[in-house]
Amino acid sequence: MFEEFSNQLKNRRLEKRQKLRERNVRLRAKGKDPLKGWNTMVDTGLGGLNKGGPVANGLVDITGQNLGTVNLFSDEQKKVAKEVVKRNDNKQDIDK
Repeated sequence: MFEEFSNQLKNRRLEKRQKLRERNVRLRAKGKDPLKGWNTMVDTGLGGLNKGGPVANGLVDITGQNLGTVNLFSDEQKKVAKEVVKRNDNKQDIDK
């Protein structure tokens, strides 16, 4: 019984891998990179927003009023996003 269950799980994992491979092939055929991800992330030192800290407790002022140092993470993310856009613009200029 245990072997049957483990074989079933193994087959399920193999099917999932195959579907992911097929999806990646389709995306690459369209000219997209499926492993690219999003932009660069800011290392806040919190280990994730769901774990707690000032961000999860609602202390970050995202209204843009700059009411103190609680905007550190959002300002840092804006800075990183600008750098990524700048880098991409430079890369496109070089490619032309």
